[in-house]
Amino acid sequence: MRSHLGEIHGQNVWPYPNQVRFEVMKRLGHFITELSEHNAEYCPWLIPHGPEYVSRFAVPIDEYLRRCDGIVDEFERLKGFARSKETMKDVCQNHEYCSIILRSIVTGVPSVIYGNLPNGGTISNLPRTAIVEAPTLVDRTGLHHAQVGELPPPLVAYMNPHVTQHELFIRAATDGRCDHVYQACLFDPLTAATMPPDKIVGHGDALPPLKKTVNVPTSGKRFKAVDASKLRESWDAAQRVSEKNYVRDWQVPGPFPAAKDKASVDLSTPAEKELLAAKAGAINLKAHYARGAVAAAAGGSSAGAKAAHWQAVTRWQTRIC
Repeated sequence: MRSHLGEIHGQNVWPYPNQVRFEVMKRLGHFITELSEHNAEYCPWLIPHGPEYVSRFAVPIDEYLRRCDGIVDEFERLKGFARSKETMKDVCQNHEYCSIILRSIVTGVPSVIYGNLPNGGTISNLPRTAIVEAPTLVDRTGLHHAQVGELPPPLVAYMNPHVTQHELFIRAATDGRCDHVYQACLFDPLTAATMPPDKIVGHGDALPPLKKTVNVPTSGKRFKAVDASKLRESWDAAQRVSEKNYVRDWQVPGPFPAAKDKASVDLSTPAEKELLAAKAGAINLKAHYARGAVAAAAGGSSAGAKAAHWQAVTRWQTRIC
C-alpha cells in the first residue's frame, strides 16, 4: 500500500474517482476521509480555477443533484411499497447507524460508531461548540465521544474556516442578522476565491428579509424547474462509471478449523502461504487445501476435516466448502 501511494504520489496520478481526495492528502500530509466531490466544494484550490482543473481532478459538479434525484426515486418507491400489501423480504441490517444505536440504548450492549456530536473538548484544538465526528460509544446512557486530542495544524487550518462559517449561519438564523449571512459567505473559502466582498454583499436581494422578530423567514424565491430526464441520464451515466470499479466475482476458501476459543486472524492457513509465494498475487482457483493440518497446528481436532477449496460468493451469502 505504501509503495503504491508513493508511486502515484510521484507521478501525480490519482485513482479514479478520488483525485481530489489524494491531492488534498498530498498537500496536507494526511488522508482526508471526506469524499472527493465534497472536498472540491469546500476548498478554493480547484473549481474556482476553471474547467481545466475541474477536468483534471474529475470534479463531479452535478453529483449532488444526481444523488438527490436518486434519493427522490427511492423515496417514491418506498412510499408505494408502504401503501401496498407486499411483505418485506430479505430483512437484514445495513450499514446505517440507526439500528445499531437503538439496539445499544435499549439492550445496553455497547457499540462503537463514528458520530456527530458537540465537540466539548473531544478535539482539543477545535471550538467546544463545533459539531465534530469522532469515535462514539453507545450504551444505555446514550452516545459519548471518545477523546481524540489535538489534530495536526494543517487539518485544523483546513477545518476552521468552515467552523466559523457554520457558526455565523446559525447566528444569522437565530438572531435574524443579515450581516452574519454576508460574513459567513466572506469566510467561505470557495466563495472568497471567486467573488470580492462587494459582489457577495450585492447578492443581498436573494436573501430573505431577516429581522430580529422573525428568526427563520422564507424568501419566496423560486428556482428554475429541473429537467428530470437530464438528471436521470446523468445519474445513470455516473452509476455505469462507478460500477466499472466494482469487484463482482469473489472467491473464498475455508473455513479452516482451529482449537476452541483460539480462532483469530493470526491463524496461518495454506491459502495465505500460497498467496505469499505466488508471483504478482496470482491465485490458483483450482487449488485444494488440507484443513486437518491447520487444525492440528492450532491445537484442535483434525478428525473429519475435508479439503477446502475456492468457491464463488454471491452478494448476499458466503458459500464455503
